[in-house]
Amino acid sequence: RMLQTPHPSGDGGDNQETAKSSGATECDSPPPAAPVIFHHAVMNLPASAVEFLDAFNGVFDQAVWAGHPLPMIHCHCFARSHETKDDKQARCEGHLGGKIDTEVAIHNVRNVSPNKDMFCVSFRLPAAIAFGSKRPPTSVEETEPKKPRAE
Repeated sequence: RMLQTPHPSGDGGDNQETAKSSGATECDSPPPAAPVIFHHAVMNLPASAVEFLDAFNGVFDQAVWAGHPLPMIHCHCFARSHETKDDKQARCEGHLGGKIDTEVAIHNVRNVSPNKDMFCVSFRLPAAIAFGSKRPPTSVEETEPKKPRAE
């Protein structure tokens, strides 16, 4: 469900008072008339982006995507300095719900703190994930151990 809100100021602001006073209506938005084919998905909230990878699991229609390459996923994440490429990939696979059987590129975006960096994990969405049945993400407890916070 979507809240359809006219913005009289033209600034595109999201103000609840404006929504109430302007006659905003709650409506069911129909899906797009034609399927949407996209080439890249950039998930740039490093603190939580990995947790949303399950949104790609089993939601693609093979008939629609026939003849089109599946999208590249670019998922930003934080990692501790001791984590390896395999650790980062395993964390993504855990939330994605399956193995990434395509080439994975991981690059360092920037240093966040002495022991923490931001990375971008890029890969082409695997067909087994895109077209498979929706599976819950696997546990990432083993690949992402919680470290006690230093006070």
